[in-house]
Amino acid sequence: MIYKRTLHNYLLRELFSLFLVSILIFMFIILMTRMVGMAEMIITHRLPAGPVFSIFLSLVPKSFLYALPPACLMCSLLTFLRLSSDNEMIALQASGISLYQ
Repeated sequence: MIYKRTLHNYLLRELFSLFLVSILIFMFIILMTRMVGMAEMIITHRLPAGPVFSIFLSLVPKSFLYALPPACLMCSLLTFLRLSSDNEMIALQASGISLYQ
């Protein structure tokens, strides 16, 4: 059963690397849309940057929760797309390993 452990490690490595990239991209998109409103507050109301920056940092956990579902979807789709394009899915099926394990 060493092949299962090797296969699981390989798939988790692929998923985790793409997950980190996709979570960073989605968080960047979410936080930059919020940053436009923050920049407007700084410019129009002449607020100091310190409190606005602390408000911006308090938005990071909430934006992580919003970015988590699309990042999971993106990383799983890209992982299986890459496995399919490199014909690794066919090799797994030909070796007798079920796709649903």
